[in-house]
Amino acid sequence: MNDKKSTHYLPSKNDRDKVKEAYQARHKSDNLDDPETAGALSMFVLWSAPTLQGGLKQYGKKYSYKVVDKTRETYSKDKAMELI
Repeated sequence: MNDKKSTHYLPSKNDRDKVKEAYQARHKSDNLDDPETAGALSMFVLWSAPTLQGGLKQYGKKYSYKVVDKTRETYSKDKAMELI
């Protein structure tokens, strides 16, 4: 949503904030105390920073984990559309 190259990019920060707030409201009862639950991973990796790398850093910091990103995969818009 923050990456201008993404097919899911939302140009308005207000629109991006609305999506984030809606997600957080839907998942307010998720178990965020266990770092290995889907809710915790999603909340802190995907929603705590504007970039995936930033989210991984936040997640590692919050739970005192050493997070190693070995993906480094990037896709063109056309390839990303093929994958969805």
